[in-house]
Amino acid sequence: MANLVSAGFTSEYMFYEQMQGGAYYLMEVGGWVQNPRYPAIPAMSVIPAGEVPEMGIRHGRGIYGMASRREDFSYLNFPEEIPDRFCIDFAVP
Repeated sequence: MANLVSAGFTSEYMFYEQMQGGAYYLMEVGGWVQNPRYPAIPAMSVIPAGEVPEMGIRHGRGIYGMASRREDFSYLNFPEEIPDRFCIDFAVP
């Protein structure tokens, strides 16, 4: 697993440690299973990954290749510059 994050980012896992993981687990047998430690969570939905070609985000491109080419990742430190179409409204109906 790999990800790109802002230089000012720090991981905070305390909540996940307390809840012993995320809201759902992907099981080898049985698929997605709700973590019973969460009292109330919305139904899970799968959202396909989108592309943002103007930012170099395309299907099939590896993160390591992008980083080794020293591409511009300034949007990680300045998210207000992210195009509106890159943002997804995750509001639960």
